[in-house]
Amino acid sequence: EHILRASRNKAKPPEDYLNVKLFATLRRRRDFAPIVEILRANSKRYPWGFHIKMLVNKEGKMIPILSPEDGLRKLNSWGLENLPDERTATQHRRIQLEWYKTTNKR
Repeated sequence: EHILRASRNKAKPPEDYLNVKLFATLRRRRDFAPIVEILRANSKRYPWGFHIKMLVNKEGKMIPILSPEDGLRKLNSWGLENLPDERTATQHRRIQLEWYKTTNKR
């Protein structure tokens, strides 16, 4: 976030960095969280494509998902609209953290 904010500054960057391009991909990927959760719950593999799209393997073909709305529509047509354990796609899993005490032996 700090880097993107600084990149909007009108000051000219050093010459070595004139060709650097920044994309807000992480923010856009967060919008795909419901689709990601449904795909993971159904053991479906997916790579990310450029520029912010998912590629889902459906019967041997890579099908692009270009937006969260497009993804929900396609998942619905494939019968993957719900998570197997009946949670909604917008609920996030809580990760249980386990802490272990270690000792330094030297």
